Amino acid sequence: FKQFLSSGAMQVCQIDACRVGGVNENLAIILLAAKAGVPVIPHAGGCGLSEAVQHLAMFDYVALGQDVEFGGRLIEWADHLHEHFAAPASIVNGSYVTPTQPGASTEMLASSVEEYRHRP
Repeated sequence: FKQFLSSGAMQVCQIDACRVGGVNENLAIILLAAKAGVPVIPHAGGCGLSEAVQHLAMFDYVALGQDVEFGGRLIEWADHLHEHFAAPASIVNGSYVTPTQPGASTEMLASSVEEYRHRP
């Protein structure tokens, strides 16, 4: 990411929170993007990603306050499978609602884990 950002080759940074190596790596990328003036739009297209990336977007908003030319911060929203999470992400009037429970919001319900677990 550093090379792409420093060369000006990236206009929007769409991090994949599950692929870059954890929260610290995600935060490092957000900080690098802020230094380069590049907006970050976290990828949230799969099961549980909407729950996971809402915290990254909150950090971006609160700590860095980036403003992007297309009207504010954006995050993908995959509107399915939220019923399997203890503290599911939610959208009101087009915006993520700030989580009120501690943690990463990725804790799955025991009933869902039991129902869908792999059985050899």
